[in-house]
Formats: sequence, C-alpha cells, structure tokens
Amino acid sequence: MGHVYRCLKTADCLKDKGVASVFIMKDIKGGIRKVEENVYPVIKLPLNLALPEEIDFLKERCSGQILVTDIRGINNSYFTQLNGYCSKTVYFDDLGQHDFSPHILINPAIDPNLQRFKHRYLSTRYLLGEKYFILGKGFKRRRNIRKTIKTAMVSLGGADPANYTPSVLRILDRLKYNFEIMLILGPVFENFKEVDDLCRKSTKRVHILRNVSNMGELMCAADIAFVSGGDTALELAYTGTPGFIVPTIKYESDTAAYLESRRTFVNLGDIKKKRKAETIEKIEDVWENFYMRKEFSRNAKRLIDCKGLLRIMHALDIGEN
Repeated sequence: MGHVYRCLKTADCLKDKGVASVFIMKDIKGGIRKVEENVYPVIKLPLNLALPEEIDFLKERCSGQILVTDIRGINNSYFTQLNGYCSKTVYFDDLGQHDFSPHILINPAIDPNLQRFKHRYLSTRYLLGEKYFILGKGFKRRRNIRKTIKTAMVSLGGADPANYTPSVLRILDRLKYNFEIMLILGPVFENFKEVDDLCRKSTKRVHILRNVSNMGELMCAADIAFVSGGDTALELAYTGTPGFIVPTIKYESDTAAYLESRRTFVNLGDIKKKRKAETIEKIEDVWENFYMRKEFSRNAKRLIDCKGLLRIMHALDIGEN
C-alpha cells in the first residue's frame, strides 16, 4: 500500500498542475479500491499477465506519455523496451542494488546504503536521497514536546501483512504508565478480529481509526508513536513527533538502524524475536527521558522538508500552471 499512497500523492500534485493521471494496476482489490476512492480511473490488468504481454500493453497505452512505475519484482525490460515509446519513464525505487535504466530514477531512501546500484546509466537521471521524499498534504510541524505522554499512536502500514500490530498492543498493555492508544489501521488491514479483541481487553483506552486521510494531524496529536520503517517513519520525522520504529521487513530494518544512528528514532528491532521485558525496558528509557525526546524531535525535523514533490515535478519539466 505504500507504493499506492506514493502514486496517489504524485497524482494529486500532477492534478494541481493540470496533468491528468490514469492508474494501471494488477487486479488486487485493496489497492484498486483506495485509488478509486480518490476518484482516479484504473485500468485493471490480469494477475497472471506475463511480462511480455504487459510490456506490449504499456507500449500501446502509454505511447508519448509519462509512465511512472512504482512496483518491485520487475526487470530492466520495462525500460529498455518502453523508453523509446514513452515521453519519459520514471521509476520509484527504495532498495537500490539493481540495474535499471529509466529516464528518471527516484530513490528517496534516507539510508545511503540503499542508494547504491550495480550500474549507473548516462541516459538515466538519478534523484537520490530524502530530499526527494514525497510528503502528503496536511502535514505540519509540531510546536512542542510535552513532558507527560498522554497519547501513543500505533500505525504499522496500510496492510501490516506480517501482523506486528497485535505484538505492539500487547507490549503497550504491559507498560506501567497511564495513557491512551490511538490505533491507526490501514485500508487493507485484515486481522481486525484479533486486534479488536486485544483492544477490548486492554487496560488502556484504545481508539481505533481506519483508513484515515489526516495522518499529519493525528501524528501531531500524539505524544509518541510506534510506526513501521517505511514512509510513515519519514512523515513522522517531518512532524517531529518522537517515536519508535517497529521494522517488519529487511528494508525497514536497515532504515530503522540508520535513523537510530542519527538519533532521530529508537529502533525496537524485531519485537517478535526479542524478549518483551527487553523491549519494554527500551521503551521506558525513552518514555521517562523528556530531554531525549526533545533532542530526537529536533533531529528528526532536520531530515525531511516538504519540497520533494516540487523537485520531482521540476525534473519532469512540469512547472506552475
């Protein structure tokens, strides 16, 4: 879902500049439903469509247009075959280490180790680093950090397919402090019954929010946050809300380790493999240290600005109306 959200933010910016967008997606209901909620047309491709047929379709449908690709598991055939048909090919990348040759490659990873490639092409323009991170609408800087934590936000992505949300809730329930939990579930989160049962039995008051559109506002309303290591962590950094990263895949683990090295967030590591007592102790060290939370907030706000989309639009030669 992070890829879907990033494309939606890009499409919204293009719309503001008078450029219409059409989404081409494999027929996976959750992602398509989110795009259609935002009133963008969707062309659905069969799940079992072979790569050659997919490329032939894109040659016909995207000829002379900008093609933005934001998926993993492709190869450079996408670009060697489509570069000559599209006015521009653009690829969003988070991992590096590959050999792709679009006209423009955007890698907003904050960890320099994720910005390395097997080969760089002279014909490809590389937009690398957090200054190309796309921040959505409605995000603002928080003004201060409160000494007493009254609200903890939990948001582990649009789907949380590895099912880390219940583990976080169980840990928070064991904390000795008096606080409320703001639980934000993504639009394709499926394990609602287990989570709902945990919330009903919790010693904390839990507010469950689903498929929200005001994430920036909610981040600023929280005193501390527990997030995964994808885009949500960098959005949180922009607001300056102190928090913990709960990585669920290797890319998120690498990002979490780097952000912790920059003293912006605390990396809880794989909480399913660690003893709960160890994780709770790490949380308490931050929870009770107001000055550490203030320092982390200051450092985090230096990482991300709100100009990533403008820089990308400039690279696409799309200016003001």
